[in-house]
Amino acid sequence: MITPSLFELVDGDYLLWVDMIENGFFNLYDNTNDAYCPYLYYWFFYFYPLTLLPNEIGFFIWDGLRLTVIFYVLFKIDEIIKNDKNYFFWLAFTIIAFYFDQFLNNANFLILFFLFQSYRMLLKEKKGVASIYFFLAIFKINAIIYLLAILINKEIRVKDLFLYYIFPFICIMIPYFIIPNYLYQWLNNLGFFGCDLPSELDLINLIRLIIIVFWKMFQFSQWLFYAFVVGIFIEKQKDERKKFYIITYVIITILIGIILSITILFFPLY
Repeated sequence: MITPSLFELVDGDYLLWVDMIENGFFNLYDNTNDAYCPYLYYWFFYFYPLTLLPNEIGFFIWDGLRLTVIFYVLFKIDEIIKNDKNYFFWLAFTIIAFYFDQFLNNANFLILFFLFQSYRMLLKEKKGVASIYFFLAIFKINAIIYLLAILINKEIRVKDLFLYYIFPFICIMIPYFIIPNYLYQWLNNLGFFGCDLPSELDLINLIRLIIIVFWKMFQFSQWLFYAFVVGIFIEKQKDERKKFYIITYVIITILIGIILSITILFFPLY
C-alpha cells in the first residue's frame, strides 16, 4: 500500500465526486470506477451541475462558494456564539478545518452553512424551515450529531423532534428501499460491511479497517461543522462550565489528531 503524496491529494475529493457522478443517479453507489460514494443520494443533485463544467472552472466555483459561506458565517456567528472564550475556540478550529476542506476541495463548508442556518431558524421558532436546512446538511450522515447538541441543550421537544426530524428522515430514506441494492451499497460504502477487508481478517487488517472508519468519522476537514456543533452546545452551558468543556474538547481533538497521524504512518489508508 502506498500513501499518496500531498500534491496528489490537492482537490482530491472534488475529483472523486466527478467520478461518482459519472456513474449516474441510479448507479451512484456502484463503485465501477473505484469512487466510493458514502453520501445520501440527493448529494448527486448538489454536485451534478459542476460536472458539466471543466474541472478547472469547477474548482474556482467551489472555492468561491466556500469563501462566501465562511465569510457569511463569520459575520453572523455573534447571533449564536456570544461568549468570548467559546468564540475563539470555534474560530480557531474553523480556521484549521477550513484549510483542510479547501486543500481537499471537500464539501464540509456546505454542512456548516446548512446547520448554521438550521440553528438560526430554530432560535427564531421557524421549526419547519430549520428542518429543511437540517436535511440539506445531512447528505454526510455524521452531521446528524447536530440533533444530539440541540437535544442536550433542550432546545427542541421530543414531539417536535419526531415531527420535524425523525418522520421526514424516514421519508427521505424511502428511495433506499425502492431502488434495488441502494441501501446495501450505501452502507457498504460507509464501511458497515467491510468493503475494504481482505478475505482473511488478521490483526493488522482489523486495525486498518478501524482506522479507516475512524478517519471517515473524524477527518480534520469535518471539524468545520463539528466545531460549530460543539460551539452551540458549549454556549448553552453555565459560564463556570464553559472553560471545562472547551479544554476537554481541545484535548480530545488533539489526541484524535495525534493518534490518526501516527497510525496512518504505519497503516496507510491506500
